[in-house]
Amino acid sequence: MKTRIYFEGFREDYKISLNGKKSILIIVFFLNFGNLEGIVSKPYDMSKTAFTIRIYSFYLFFMGSVMVFIPNILLRSFGFAETQEIWIRVLGLFTITTGYYYFYSSGKDQLGFFWATIPGRLFFFLGTLIFVFIFHQSLMLAGVGSIDLMGALWTLYVYNKSKIS
Repeated sequence: MKTRIYFEGFREDYKISLNGKKSILIIVFFLNFGNLEGIVSKPYDMSKTAFTIRIYSFYLFFMGSVMVFIPNILLRSFGFAETQEIWIRVLGLFTITTGYYYFYSSGKDQLGFFWATIPGRLFFFLGTLIFVFIFHQSLMLAGVGSIDLMGALWTLYVYNKSKIS
């Protein structure tokens, strides 16, 4: 049985035919992303602020994938006990889903979303610091939080710089 899926991309419509055995990941990857040029490189029509969000989405895709497929490596690096429980993989799925929101909004230049990410990422950084210093967790956890801090500051800097120009 074949399923036909239609959706709009950035510049043209895509038509994908899948039989029931193909992976749903094909749909997730192409859904609303438009053509493949500019997935990694900055598309010609993407603002610099949107590009910071696009790069951050790749970080979220990476971290989420690690949590889903090889979670114990990540847990060991933070000094946590290995687990066979499902919670870390569910958190990975949530992280990948959040990465999709970042990726999608970067292609649509959604300034309101960009601004909302700045205090959110700063809050995450402060939360990791609290976990490290008050709850005596691994300093590696603050390292992950610092990626959020740097990303938020980069987005803020690029946005402010673009408003001046």
